[in-house]
Amino acid sequence: MKNLVKCFIVIMLMSVGSSLYAQNWIPYQETIQPVVQTQVVYVAEPQPVVVYQWVPYVVQQNVIVEQQRIFCRTQTVVTRPFTQWILQPVVIYR
Repeated sequence: MKNLVKCFIVIMLMSVGSSLYAQNWIPYQETIQPVVQTQVVYVAEPQPVVVYQWVPYVVQQNVIVEQQRIFCRTQTVVTRPFTQWILQPVVIYR
């Protein structure tokens, strides 16, 4: 019987002690650590490459135009554009 009374008193003291500071409780909030993610981005910079390409080149060329007539022949010099294709190195960025 003595043990039962002692247990009852201990239980009463624990219940009174636990509710004594009930108004001052601080709500527990778990602090969330921000997750830092590092992302490696490889940027392929364009590199200059020398490529040979056919490039048009316009040249003024003199051409003789000849007209045949009954009693004479006339020749005139006429300048005309002439397109030549030249193989040239061209820098291309890839």
